[in-house]
Amino acid sequence: MITVTCPVALHPDGAPLRIARADALLFAETTQPPAPAAAHLLFDALGLETRSALPLGTSTDITKGAEWHFILCRIKPPVRETWRHLTPDGTLVTGRWIPLSDAGNHPALDWIRATL
Repeated sequence: MITVTCPVALHPDGAPLRIARADALLFAETTQPPAPAAAHLLFDALGLETRSALPLGTSTDITKGAEWHFILCRIKPPVRETWRHLTPDGTLVTGRWIPLSDAGNHPALDWIRATL
């Protein structure tokens, strides 16, 4: 079975629930333990540093043959509304906080909404 790590970075103000996003849901297959993998992925993809990474849960219902690990990543300040980050492969991304309810359609997002 494949292990997929999905970092969940929520804006610390808490109301409404807002998730850090660039252009798509952030997840990756990994062989690392889920918590450090989530923090690493969040930093590489969005430039957000994780203060702590806490397991939210797992699911085998997202994609066939994969066990998804959802990790709540608490972000180190400062927390900006939008930001730019140069990824390790040289791509410039613009990150932003969007309401979790508006984050798009994906079974993983449905799982996050139902859990939180």
